[in-house]
Amino acid sequence: MPNPPVLYVFAISHFCEKARWALDYCNLDYHLVYPLPGIHIKVAKQLNVAGTSVPILSTADGAIQGSAAIVDWAFKYSKQHRAEHNTSPDRTNSLDTQATDADIQATVQRLEATVGAHTRRFYYSEALVHDSASVRRVFALHQSTANRMLLRLSWPLLRRMMIKGLDLGATQYRDSLNRLNDEVQWLDDLLSDGRQWLHNDRFSEADLTAASLLSPLVLPDEHPVYATLQVPQRIQRDLADWQERPGFRFVRRVYRDKRH
Repeated sequence: MPNPPVLYVFAISHFCEKARWALDYCNLDYHLVYPLPGIHIKVAKQLNVAGTSVPILSTADGAIQGSAAIVDWAFKYSKQHRAEHNTSPDRTNSLDTQATDADIQATVQRLEATVGAHTRRFYYSEALVHDSASVRRVFALHQSTANRMLLRLSWPLLRRMMIKGLDLGATQYRDSLNRLNDEVQWLDDLLSDGRQWLHNDRFSEADLTAASLLSPLVLPDEHPVYATLQVPQRIQRDLADWQERPGFRFVRRVYRDKRH
């Protein structure tokens, strides 16, 4: 790629992990940038995208916002690149992402709407409300000394804004835990027939989505950040019995086999 795109992410975000994983899986060159929370709004405006959330991928042809759109771009680009250069399909060809497979797309949409949203609300309702220093430490990763100081000074305001904006609290914690239990049970049931992948007979966007969006709860060793994440004790206690569930074992296996 003559001009590597720039991927703007929060290190702690599981949606950002999904986008980053897709680019890595396709062996695409890109620059990784970690904007400070708050500053990312200015970045989004400069890139002229509709919303203010990350991930955002800035390419020579414009900016792409959201993990699903970035995954779609990554695999379309890699497929086009192989066709233009008449190269043989490699491991990137083993990921199904196209909307022609209705089951895959339905699973991806369900996971993003439920697992993605409730993992975030569940985790932050404890970590950000009661142990916000553990969250700030992750946002401080890869930042300059000046930016870490700015983050520390602005953190009380950012914390209050995030608690309000993400609808966090004790009731929300329990509600999201229950919703996640239903979704992990659905995943357990899907895997109960011994299948290796969620759909078809090969790794798909559905598998990547399930693994990345559940990764804050599973903490796989291959994750670039979560392997060292300091998880609040209440979350550890509430999820202790989940670690050997089929869905969680599936996430660990997908990371081990596919997150290189």
